[in-house]
Amino acid sequence: MITIDVEIENFGRTQTAVFRRRPETGRPGAPLRIFRVEHDGWTFP
Repeated sequence: MITIDVEIENFGRTQTAVFRRRPETGRPGAPLRIFRVEHDGWTFP
């Protein structure tokens, strides 16, 4: 799993979002896929 932390400044307020990625080994070349996003107390999916 690869975790990417992103800091965003919006209207002077700094926020952090976290993107979690992993290789999709069932597909040719095992492309990286975002499987979870976390931001300000919510997550998707």
